[in-house]
Amino acid sequence: MKSKSSTPPVAPQKPTILTHHNEERVDAYHWIKNIKDPDTLKYIKAENKYTEAHLLPLETLREKIFKELKKTVNENDISAPILKKDWIYFSKVQKGQQYRVYFRKPKAGGKSQLLLDCNLLAKGKKYFSLGCFEISPDQNWLAYGCDFSGNETYTIFFKNLKTQKLHQTKVQKASGDIVWANDNQTLYYTELDENHRPHQVLRFQLGSKAKPEIVFSESDQQYFVSVDKTSDEQWVLISTAGQITSEIWFASANEEKPRFRCVQVRQEAHEYSVDARAGVFYIHSNLKALNFRLMVTPISKPEMKNWVEFVAEDKDALLQGTLLFQNHLVLSRFRNALPEVLIYNFESEKYTQLKFQEKAF
Repeated sequence: MKSKSSTPPVAPQKPTILTHHNEERVDAYHWIKNIKDPDTLKYIKAENKYTEAHLLPLETLREKIFKELKKTVNENDISAPILKKDWIYFSKVQKGQQYRVYFRKPKAGGKSQLLLDCNLLAKGKKYFSLGCFEISPDQNWLAYGCDFSGNETYTIFFKNLKTQKLHQTKVQKASGDIVWANDNQTLYYTELDENHRPHQVLRFQLGSKAKPEIVFSESDQQYFVSVDKTSDEQWVLISTAGQITSEIWFASANEEKPRFRCVQVRQEAHEYSVDARAGVFYIHSNLKALNFRLMVTPISKPEMKNWVEFVAEDKDALLQGTLLFQNHLVLSRFRNALPEVLIYNFESEKYTQLKFQEKAF
């Protein structure tokens, strides 16, 4: 006779009629999508109980494996430092703590300043995850996103790094993307729809009582929206991308209410990304290049008809992406199942390839 715990739970069928593109289909388990439904919670608990019962004989082995894996982890870890203007930013995780603690210290020297302790944010919460962590251009504000439910929906908070106090403004239903404009008050962020798809970019001013303004909206369910900033910090980028197709819009990060322009309208199976340096867009594109190539065009003339090839396609290596700096360009390729890093010097117009001693790296 089987024990109660050995019998797998069966989810009740509650047929729901869904209509899309003038066609109807019946989903018997659509109700499970509602995490607040008592029946959903009851079913999840039953599944967890069933799993725990079957894994009970392996409890000793699981604990042994966990301890072995834990020995390989540095429980006192510090991140690589990142220089931003007059500050060096870094984070730490310490033994016995579950989350990172974020700091900065003056580039000229001095004591470290605590920015954010995620252990304190998570205290008393059933769940915690840190999303965005963005410092304003003047280095005086920190915008950070918190998920306290586990559904990857973030509330964005704003901390004044001079006073160490939180601003009363909060952003709800965000996906975790946020970009500061260069006035240190205007922000762009993405919002989720009912299907948990980032579908809009909104703009608002910190401290303003006005409602956030929608600056971009994507109605096609195949496309997900994100917002970013170019490496030179002069342009705000809105990217809307599907599985194999992308489209990018841009606007000045220096204007309070700039007008967004499209770099190149979407074309089926054309993927591209954009960065900027010295008045020029650098476009990572698979246009007539299966392994991608790098194109350039004046920012004043971003359309495809003005694109000029800067780095040709390599038939034997995938150009995965690029990084732009003031004087250098970094190319990241994948060749013979291994990464390849090339650094281009804009002054000498020469490449340097990073060398690694290991056969596999």
